[in-house]
Amino acid sequence: MGQAVRWNIKVPEETDLTLRTILGAQGMKKGDLSKFIKDGALAVLPRTIQDIGGPTPALIPTRSSAWSRLCPRSARNAALNRG
Repeated sequence: MGQAVRWNIKVPEETDLTLRTILGAQGMKKGDLSKFIKDGALAVLPRTIQDIGGPTPALIPTRSSAWSRLCPRSARNAALNRG
């Protein structure tokens, strides 16, 4: 995995407090909120790509890219064989 980048996100205060309360009750440590967001994004990304029919071939950097490791084989194959 490459170097981490910083994201700035905006959520309602109620969402922030609820999530931090839940994570805190589970023994949240520094960095757990970032891990929660990363895990959520990685869970949703393959489904989103599959739902839209995969990215266009121009958006697929390499077969060994993070996208290739995350997405189901059927979504990768469909995207790579389009065009």
